[in-house]
Amino acid sequence: MKRIFHIVLGVSVSLVMLAAPQSISYQVFKDGNGNNIKYLCNTDLKTAEVSYVTEDDATGGVYPRKNFIIHNTVALEQTGQTMGGATGMVTITMDVVGFGENAFYQAKATSITFPTSGKFAYIRKQGMAEMKNMKGTLTLPNGLKEIDEKGLFSGTTGGKMPVTKLVIPASVDSLGKSAVVLNQLTEIEFLGTTPPKVYDDGNGVLPWTISKTSAYNTPKDIKITYPQGADEAYKSAPGISTYFTQLQSGTAIGNAKVAVAPATKSLRNGMLIIERNGVKYTPTGQ
Repeated sequence: MKRIFHIVLGVSVSLVMLAAPQSISYQVFKDGNGNNIKYLCNTDLKTAEVSYVTEDDATGGVYPRKNFIIHNTVALEQTGQTMGGATGMVTITMDVVGFGENAFYQAKATSITFPTSGKFAYIRKQGMAEMKNMKGTLTLPNGLKEIDEKGLFSGTTGGKMPVTKLVIPASVDSLGKSAVVLNQLTEIEFLGTTPPKVYDDGNGVLPWTISKTSAYNTPKDIKITYPQGADEAYKSAPGISTYFTQLQSGTAIGNAKVAVAPATKSLRNGMLIIERNGVKYTPTGQ
């Protein structure tokens, strides 16, 4: 399946402001496709958070653009003190650090080009929610550290964000309550050998809400993939281990004739299936 979100961009965009400097303000910038994106800018910290996206252009165009480009930085020009104490235009460059609450709620985007700087660190509540045109594989950017409650959300009745595969980078170290609610998901791929810390209420409510007690219709029959050699880390991880109870290293994995390629593991109808080089095994044999 073709992965999206692999365009490398590090372009700064600018908006000229003649008002007096403000440390925190909302500013609208255009991305490389002409989309209007509103950012919450903090010029003291030199950070910018995606607050809201508008798919129509400023003149009310009727054709929403499908790909949104989130740049590494945005640059704001303000009147202020220049070197030497004189008053003039000052350019402040801010790192784009995350998606705010409801940033892409019900957006029509088919894809998002994430920043490549490694400073994009979080997705807040419903930061990517009910995006009905977001299909196939969603590969989150390297550097992402946190997904808050319902950060990736297909709606209370499901079906409103038909992503089928989610790739979670090794940098993610925190998943909030119901952080991933994608009810058409068939595969989760973890890239890290160390699993992220997850919210666990003690009743088996996992970050991707694959649970008997879940209020959401998330499929329970999901393929889980993670790096070879990380079995023990994932089996013992609080919260994650609730779902990985049946994942264990089987003797068949050590068979030299199938040890060339990394193994993938999946739970199918409650039975662990291990696959290498197209050969499927159970923990007790082929």
